[in-house]
Amino acid sequence: MAVTSLSLVLSIAGLPFQDQDADATSRKTEAPGKVAHIITADGRQPGDLSLNGEWDFTYTPSSAREMPELPPESAFDAKIQVPGRWDEQLDRFHNATWWPNARFVFTHVGWNARYLSGIGWHRTKIDAPSTWRDCPVTLTVGWAAGAVCYVWLNRAFVGEYEYGFYTPCSFDLTPYMKAGTANELIIALDNTKGLAGFHRYWALQGRGSGLFRPVTLHVSEGPGRITDIYVRPGEDLKEVVWQALLEVPTNESAPASRLLWEVCDSADKTLERGEVTMPGFTGEHQATWKKRIPSIRPWSARHPNLYRTKIQWLVGTQPWDKREQRFGLRRWSRDGRKLFLNGQPIYLRGETSLQTLNPLSNTLPTSKEFWLMHLKRVKDLGFNFHVHCDHVNWIPLPPELLEAADELGIIVQAGEQLTSAVPSYRDRYQEVWKPMVLWTRGHPSMCVYGFGSEDDYYDGVL
Repeated sequence: MAVTSLSLVLSIAGLPFQDQDADATSRKTEAPGKVAHIITADGRQPGDLSLNGEWDFTYTPSSAREMPELPPESAFDAKIQVPGRWDEQLDRFHNATWWPNARFVFTHVGWNARYLSGIGWHRTKIDAPSTWRDCPVTLTVGWAAGAVCYVWLNRAFVGEYEYGFYTPCSFDLTPYMKAGTANELIIALDNTKGLAGFHRYWALQGRGSGLFRPVTLHVSEGPGRITDIYVRPGEDLKEVVWQALLEVPTNESAPASRLLWEVCDSADKTLERGEVTMPGFTGEHQATWKKRIPSIRPWSARHPNLYRTKIQWLVGTQPWDKREQRFGLRRWSRDGRKLFLNGQPIYLRGETSLQTLNPLSNTLPTSKEFWLMHLKRVKDLGFNFHVHCDHVNWIPLPPELLEAADELGIIVQAGEQLTSAVPSYRDRYQEVWKPMVLWTRGHPSMCVYGFGSEDDYYDGVL
């Protein structure tokens, strides 16, 4: 039996792509204004714009309203650094008019620490040149930790995302962006509602909040967007298969077009290049193609070979969008209880040393340098496996961790128990797991997905 990812998430991790039926199901369960489908814009493409820096900030208590009410412009009387956590910047809020009424909650697991509880409102300006007109604009929030995330542009509601503590999240700003002028962007985080109000982080209960990772914009060069890319092995580990989701957000028709593709090694030397033709379409189109590249070598714990693919979408000679993605080819198989990676037997030797880390945020570092240092020590001790899950939650996987694991040859396991083992949340497993898999499956190190942790038995889970 061969699988691309050794996984307990068989019905989700096995999906080759965001198929139309799955997206239709997701849309049926979404309320108006919520994210209807998943854009995996990583915010790290050449030309992406950073919104990091000092933002305006205000705070309001949480309310019973399903949608929080925008505060007036005059309420933003404090500053906050993005990326950053609220509770690491409290000294910047002491002179704000809302500070005397700020509500704090205490954790009751492990230590006595308090956290700002309610809605944190982050505001910045986006100066949009006239060249952005008719071009898709994608906002990526790198990590809306511990909270439900709401987004407004020019005071028009864009969408919300309840699982920003699990994964990054992207929003389509295109219908609300005004080219040729300044635009007001507001991101609100409410750490009292939704799944974020449960035990998101052990000892934190989801209440240590903030925009922990970078906030970025991707602006396409033409009217279309490359929404997602997945690179996987084909018939064998010398055949590369691409799957790219192309989108025209306005639902207008795209004419016949081309995708120019290239594969480079770690030194940016081109191994192969080519192009594929795309038919005209309206809305979305899934493009799939493959190419045999004899010089490619598989990724493994002993030999973590990595490559980069570069894709450009052209209509005639006009560029519409481009995207790069690093990848490694590997394939798991089994014979009974024996595991094989790329046809070779493998024994997993794991460590779980970083399940809970620091008492202030209780979240893992987002520094790639940290993870390179830590996982190199793990590798030097003879381990090849990092278990990254904890009781009752998926500890969010910083992309920096997976990048370091890709480079060093560390196999990663991660899991989530809430939507599989807690009956009252079980009907939400698909909307939780689908983005987790889509955001992480491009990393060859991300190999094992688990549906539980420290349960007596997985009865009724699988």
